[in-house]
Amino acid sequence: MSLRVPKRHGDALALLLKLSPRETDALVSALEKAPSALLPEDLAARLARDVSIISPDSVSKIVKMLASLYRVREQDLDRVPLRAFVEEVVGAAADSGHPELKSNEQERKRFQSLLERLLSFDQSIGMTAKALGVMRENAHLYCTGRIISDLRPVFKAEVTAGPAAAIIVHSLRITYHEADDMKEFFVAMDSLDVEELRALCDRALLKTNSLKQIAKKSDLPVLEVESEP
Repeated sequence: MSLRVPKRHGDALALLLKLSPRETDALVSALEKAPSALLPEDLAARLARDVSIISPDSVSKIVKMLASLYRVREQDLDRVPLRAFVEEVVGAAADSGHPELKSNEQERKRFQSLLERLLSFDQSIGMTAKALGVMRENAHLYCTGRIISDLRPVFKAEVTAGPAAAIIVHSLRITYHEADDMKEFFVAMDSLDVEELRALCDRALLKTNSLKQIAKKSDLPVLEVESEP
């Protein structure tokens, strides 16, 4: 397996390398005890509340980097041992040209040991990385939606007489992810269509509650996107 460290992850590795022993211990302890989440952002938000000595932005970058590394290793068909994988990551980081990732032998060994430990937390970073991968196993991922409503006039043959009636048209815009691209499409709807769509969404929420009860009986935690406070 040949690894290349993107700049954003190189920056996160540099942040991790610069942590003080106290900050490192706090991060390791919090990540070891943290429950899994659906999104790395949610896991990072939880950790940031427990690790106040590290800035939330730094915690977020480090968690996203760890989740990405975990997914890379999981997708490797050869499934190299964790220690060998971490050695390759640290080597690729040193060769990336990032000025803050150059280290001596002692720093390199300490960095490898820390990274190996952080990537061994299967319940927190591991399950979060896997959950995101499962969720993204679709061609299209919903991003945002918006409904724009218009009152449109209907004219007789003699348009100078003014509109004879009006109709209400709702335009549903769906924005979605396709691989690394963001795309969108529009669908025209009347009021009955909107009512049907609302009923479908309400039914989906009822199904969600039913499935949660099934998961609860099986002692399976349901990972969901955390709502904004």
